[in-house]
Amino acid sequence: MTRERLAQCVGCSVSALRKIEDDERRSSRPLAERLAACLVIAPADRPTFLSVARADLRAERLPPPADSW
Repeated sequence: MTRERLAQCVGCSVSALRKIEDDERRSSRPLAERLAACLVIAPADRPTFLSVARADLRAERLPPPADSW
């Protein structure tokens, strides 16, 4: 999915998405929830996704995926 399409799906600007990706800005909870929906994050994975999206949990601190090699 392109950044433009994702921005349209969640209802924010491309610039806002870039700032979130670059850790210049933290997403709001509603925006993080819309991101999860647009990215089709599985319900079981949403709490972790929301914690990382809101910067409550650093992605580097996550365990490797269960299906990793």
